[in-house]
Amino acid sequence: TMPSGIPPLPSDDQDGENGHGTSVAGIIAAAGNDRNGTAGVDWRTKILNLRAGLVGGSGFYTPNDALLAAVNAGRSLGAKINNLSLGISPPGAGFTRQGESVFRESYFAGVLTVAAAGNDPAQTPAFPAKYFPYVVAVGATSNLGDLWDDNTINWGLFGQTSPGLGSNYGWPLFMLAPGGRFVQTTNKNISSGDHFVINPTLGSGHYGFGGTSAAAPVFAGTAALLRGLSLEPLTGE
Repeated sequence: TMPSGIPPLPSDDQDGENGHGTSVAGIIAAAGNDRNGTAGVDWRTKILNLRAGLVGGSGFYTPNDALLAAVNAGRSLGAKINNLSLGISPPGAGFTRQGESVFRESYFAGVLTVAAAGNDPAQTPAFPAKYFPYVVAVGATSNLGDLWDDNTINWGLFGQTSPGLGSNYGWPLFMLAPGGRFVQTTNKNISSGDHFVINPTLGSGHYGFGGTSAAAPVFAGTAALLRGLSLEPLTGE
Protein backbone atom coordinates (compact mmCIF):
# COMPACT_ATOMS: atom_id res chain seq x y z
CA THR A 1 0.00 0.00 0.00
CA MET A 2 1.46 3.35 -1.00
CA PRO A 3 0.64 6.62 0.81
CA SER A 4 -0.34 9.50 -1.43
CA GLY A 5 2.55 10.80 -3.51
CA ILE A 6 4.56 7.57 -3.64
CA PRO A 7 4.82 6.10 -7.16
CA PRO A 8 3.49 2.56 -7.66
CA LEU A 9 5.76 -0.42 -8.17
CA PRO A 10 6.69 -1.04 -11.80
CA SER A 11 5.00 -4.45 -11.67
CA ASP A 12 2.74 -6.56 -9.47
CA ASP A 13 5.78 -8.30 -7.97
CA GLN A 14 5.00 -8.59 -4.25
CA ASP A 15 8.72 -8.68 -3.46
CA GLY A 16 8.89 -5.03 -4.52
CA GLU A 17 11.92 -3.67 -6.30
CA ASN A 18 14.61 -5.32 -4.19
CA GLY A 19 12.99 -7.71 -1.69
CA HIS A 20 14.15 -5.78 1.39
CA GLY A 21 10.65 -5.13 2.75
CA THR A 22 9.56 -8.71 2.09
CA SER A 23 12.53 -10.01 4.07
CA VAL A 24 11.72 -7.67 6.96
CA ALA A 25 8.06 -8.73 6.96
CA GLY A 26 9.14 -12.38 6.90
CA ILE A 27 11.17 -12.02 10.09
CA ILE A 28 8.08 -10.64 11.80
CA ALA A 29 5.37 -12.92 10.46
CA ALA A 30 6.47 -15.57 7.96
CA ALA A 31 4.17 -18.60 8.17
CA GLY A 32 5.43 -21.36 10.45
CA ASN A 33 5.08 -25.13 10.50
CA ASP A 34 4.92 -25.26 6.69
CA ARG A 35 8.36 -26.79 5.98
CA ASN A 36 9.18 -23.80 3.78
CA GLY A 37 12.16 -21.52 4.36
CA THR A 38 11.81 -19.82 7.73
CA ALA A 39 9.24 -18.88 10.36
CA GLY A 40 8.45 -15.40 11.65
CA VAL A 41 8.64 -14.36 15.29
CA ASP A 42 4.83 -14.05 15.43
CA TRP A 43 3.31 -15.72 12.39
CA ARG A 44 -0.25 -15.05 13.59
CA THR A 45 0.10 -11.29 13.59
CA LYS A 46 -1.25 -9.16 10.74
CA ILE A 47 1.05 -7.15 8.48
CA LEU A 48 0.10 -3.78 6.97
CA ASN A 49 2.62 -2.93 4.25
CA LEU A 50 3.12 0.77 3.63
CA ARG A 51 5.72 1.63 1.05
CA ALA A 52 7.86 4.66 1.76
CA GLY A 53 11.20 3.69 0.22
CA LEU A 54 12.27 4.15 -3.37
CA VAL A 55 15.04 2.64 -5.47
CA GLY A 56 17.53 4.85 -7.27
CA GLY A 57 20.88 4.60 -8.94
CA SER A 58 22.74 4.43 -5.62
CA GLY A 59 20.44 1.96 -3.89
CA PHE A 60 17.23 2.18 -1.94
CA TYR A 61 16.38 5.30 0.06
CA THR A 62 13.53 6.87 2.03
CA PRO A 63 12.49 10.50 1.54
CA ASN A 64 11.47 12.10 4.83
CA ASP A 65 8.05 13.22 3.56
CA ALA A 66 7.24 9.74 2.29
CA LEU A 67 8.19 8.14 5.60
CA LEU A 68 6.05 10.53 7.64
CA ALA A 69 3.12 10.03 5.26
CA ALA A 70 3.40 6.27 5.79
CA VAL A 71 3.54 6.63 9.59
CA ASN A 72 0.44 8.84 9.56
CA ALA A 73 -1.36 6.47 7.21
CA GLY A 74 -0.54 3.48 9.42
CA ARG A 75 -1.90 5.21 12.50
CA SER A 76 -5.14 6.14 10.73
CA LEU A 77 -5.52 2.55 9.51
CA GLY A 78 -5.16 1.13 13.00
CA ALA A 79 -1.55 -0.10 13.06
CA LYS A 80 -0.32 -0.72 16.61
CA ILE A 81 3.38 -1.38 15.94
CA ASN A 82 5.54 0.34 13.31
CA ASN A 83 8.70 -1.35 12.08
CA LEU A 84 11.05 1.00 10.25
CA SER A 85 13.99 -0.92 8.79
CA LEU A 86 15.26 2.16 7.00
CA GLY A 87 17.03 5.46 7.31
CA ILE A 88 15.96 8.87 6.08
CA SER A 89 17.64 10.10 2.92
CA PRO A 90 19.95 11.70 2.10
CA PRO A 91 22.36 9.75 4.32
CA GLY A 92 23.03 11.70 7.47
CA ALA A 93 19.69 13.54 7.32
CA GLY A 94 18.84 14.72 10.79
CA PHE A 95 16.16 15.98 13.12
CA THR A 96 13.08 17.84 11.89
CA ARG A 97 10.26 19.33 13.93
CA GLN A 98 7.77 17.73 11.55
CA GLY A 99 9.30 14.31 12.14
CA GLU A 100 9.28 14.72 15.90
CA SER A 101 5.64 15.80 15.79
CA VAL A 102 4.52 12.80 13.72
CA PHE A 103 6.30 10.26 15.92
CA ARG A 104 5.10 11.98 19.10
CA GLU A 105 1.49 11.81 17.90
CA SER A 106 1.87 8.10 17.15
CA TYR A 107 3.47 7.51 20.55
CA PHE A 108 0.63 9.16 22.46
CA ALA A 109 -1.89 7.30 20.29
CA GLY A 110 -0.47 4.05 21.71
CA VAL A 111 1.58 3.08 18.65
CA LEU A 112 4.97 1.47 19.29
CA THR A 113 7.52 2.54 16.67
CA VAL A 114 10.66 0.46 16.21
CA ALA A 115 13.50 1.59 13.94
CA ALA A 116 16.80 0.14 12.77
CA ALA A 117 19.76 1.98 14.30
CA GLY A 118 21.78 1.94 11.05
CA ASN A 119 24.73 -0.01 9.64
CA ASP A 120 27.48 2.61 9.38
CA PRO A 121 28.82 1.73 12.11
CA ALA A 122 28.67 5.01 14.02
CA GLN A 123 28.52 6.06 17.64
CA THR A 124 24.93 7.25 17.32
CA PRO A 125 21.80 5.81 15.67
CA ALA A 126 20.53 7.37 12.47
CA PHE A 127 17.14 9.05 12.08
CA PRO A 128 14.36 8.04 12.44
CA ALA A 129 15.74 5.72 15.15
CA LYS A 130 17.06 8.77 17.00
CA TYR A 131 13.64 10.29 17.67
CA PHE A 132 13.84 9.42 21.37
CA PRO A 133 11.63 8.76 23.33
CA TYR A 134 8.99 8.30 20.64
CA VAL A 135 10.94 5.67 18.66
CA VAL A 136 12.78 2.59 19.98
CA ALA A 137 16.21 2.36 18.34
CA VAL A 138 17.34 -1.24 17.77
CA GLY A 139 20.92 -2.26 17.09
CA ALA A 140 22.16 -5.64 15.87
CA THR A 141 24.14 -8.41 17.49
CA SER A 142 26.26 -10.89 15.56
CA ASN A 143 25.74 -14.64 15.55
CA LEU A 144 28.12 -14.73 18.54
CA GLY A 145 25.91 -12.41 20.57
CA ASP A 146 28.21 -9.38 20.60
CA LEU A 147 27.64 -6.05 18.86
CA TRP A 148 27.69 -6.69 15.12
CA ASP A 149 30.84 -5.26 13.50
CA ASP A 150 32.21 -6.65 10.23
CA ASN A 151 35.61 -5.18 11.05
CA THR A 152 36.08 -7.78 13.80
CA ILE A 153 35.92 -10.64 11.28
CA ASN A 154 39.05 -11.91 9.53
CA TRP A 155 37.67 -11.60 6.00
CA GLY A 156 41.00 -12.71 4.57
CA LEU A 157 40.12 -16.26 5.60
CA PHE A 158 37.32 -16.10 3.04
CA GLY A 159 39.37 -14.36 0.37
CA GLN A 160 37.40 -11.14 0.84
CA THR A 161 37.86 -7.66 2.29
CA SER A 162 35.62 -6.35 5.06
CA PRO A 163 32.50 -4.47 3.87
CA GLY A 164 33.19 -2.15 6.81
CA LEU A 165 29.62 -2.37 8.07
CA GLY A 166 28.28 -2.83 11.57
CA SER A 167 25.58 -1.78 13.99
CA ASN A 168 25.33 1.83 15.04
CA TYR A 169 25.49 2.23 18.81
CA GLY A 170 25.40 4.83 21.58
CA TRP A 171 22.60 7.05 22.88
CA PRO A 172 19.64 6.64 22.49
CA LEU A 173 20.11 2.97 21.61
CA PHE A 174 18.90 0.81 24.51
CA MET A 175 17.95 -2.37 22.68
CA LEU A 176 19.89 -4.99 20.70
CA ALA A 177 18.42 -7.90 18.76
CA PRO A 178 19.88 -10.64 16.55
CA GLY A 179 21.06 -9.28 13.21
CA GLY A 180 22.80 -12.37 11.90
CA ARG A 181 22.09 -14.21 8.68
CA PHE A 182 18.38 -15.00 8.59
CA VAL A 183 16.93 -17.02 5.73
CA GLN A 184 14.87 -14.40 3.97
CA THR A 185 11.37 -14.75 2.54
CA THR A 186 12.21 -13.65 -0.98
CA ASN A 187 14.29 -15.28 -3.68
CA LYS A 188 15.89 -11.98 -4.65
CA ASN A 189 19.57 -11.30 -4.12
CA ILE A 190 19.06 -7.97 -2.37
CA SER A 191 22.52 -6.51 -2.81
CA SER A 192 25.10 -8.97 -4.06
CA GLY A 193 28.38 -8.72 -2.20
CA ASP A 194 27.03 -6.87 0.83
CA HIS A 195 27.17 -8.19 4.38
CA PHE A 196 23.65 -9.57 4.40
CA VAL A 197 23.75 -11.73 1.26
CA ILE A 198 24.91 -15.34 1.34
CA ASN A 199 26.18 -16.95 -1.84
CA PRO A 200 25.71 -19.63 -2.92
CA THR A 201 22.01 -19.62 -2.12
CA LEU A 202 20.70 -21.63 0.80
CA GLY A 203 18.68 -24.05 -1.30
CA SER A 204 15.44 -23.33 -3.16
CA GLY A 205 16.65 -19.83 -4.04
CA HIS A 206 16.83 -18.52 -0.47
CA TYR A 207 19.36 -15.86 0.43
CA GLY A 208 20.60 -14.58 3.76
CA PHE A 209 19.52 -11.27 5.29
CA GLY A 210 20.95 -9.41 8.27
CA GLY A 211 22.01 -6.13 9.82
CA THR A 212 19.95 -3.69 11.87
CA SER A 213 17.20 -3.99 9.23
CA ALA A 214 16.84 -7.58 10.45
CA ALA A 215 17.27 -6.79 14.14
CA ALA A 216 14.41 -4.27 14.23
CA PRO A 217 11.73 -6.76 13.05
CA VAL A 218 12.95 -9.31 15.61
CA PHE A 219 12.12 -6.75 18.29
CA ALA A 220 8.87 -5.69 16.57
CA GLY A 221 7.74 -9.31 16.22
CA THR A 222 8.47 -9.93 19.89
CA ALA A 223 6.44 -6.82 20.76
CA ALA A 224 3.56 -8.22 18.69
CA LEU A 225 3.72 -11.46 20.68
CA LEU A 226 3.63 -9.53 23.95
CA ARG A 227 0.76 -7.37 22.75
CA GLY A 228 -1.14 -10.55 21.90
CA LEU A 229 -1.00 -11.43 25.60
CA SER A 230 -2.45 -8.07 26.60
CA LEU A 231 -4.46 -5.36 24.87
CA GLU A 232 -2.63 -2.66 26.82
CA PRO A 233 -0.50 -0.27 24.70
CA LEU A 234 3.22 -1.08 24.69
CA THR A 235 4.51 2.50 24.57
CA GLY A 236 6.16 3.66 27.74
CA GLU A 237 6.74 0.10 28.98
